[in-house]
Amino acid sequence: MVYRDDYFIRHSISVSAVIVRAWITHKYSGRDWNV
Repeated sequence: MVYRDDYFIRHSISVSAVIVRAWITHKYSGRDWNV
């Protein structure tokens, strides 16, 4: 149970990090395209 909960927590953090990174990359790419 503890290992499973820890796995889900780490997975959630990883997903959040990927989404944030993709959003930032897309945002900067959008600015570059606009310029």
